Amino acid sequence: MHSEKQAPVNYYIGIDVGSASVRAALVDEFGTVVAHADQPIQIWEPQTDHYEQSSSDIWAACCSVTKKVVSGVDGSRIRGLGFDATCSLVVVDKHFQPLAVNCEEWKCVQRKKKYTTLLLSDN
Repeated sequence: MHSEKQAPVNYYIGIDVGSASVRAALVDEFGTVVAHADQPIQIWEPQTDHYEQSSSDIWAACCSVTKKVVSGVDGSRIRGLGFDATCSLVVVDKHFQPLAVNCEEWKCVQRKKKYTTLLLSDN
């Protein structure tokens, strides 16, 4: 009896960072979603219409969902990564650690309806 060996399948990862959660999907080369995961993002509302999130929390959620979707897959078969985020800027310090963006460290981070205003402190 002769059995044919199937060619290895390639995979692609898609990560979507929304305002309330991070989602990831692992898709094979045929477009089939093989795995998906999501992780909520903590949102603080220190006062009415003022919202804050932690860049570290968002990054941890990105890592978590990615690890979940690639679990059990040969990492050498992953051929690409697509990334989409609602807010794509993270300010880092000289050690490449994300700076806190909150009303204690910055004058104000305000999100009202569709508009976001960021006023830096004098320091």
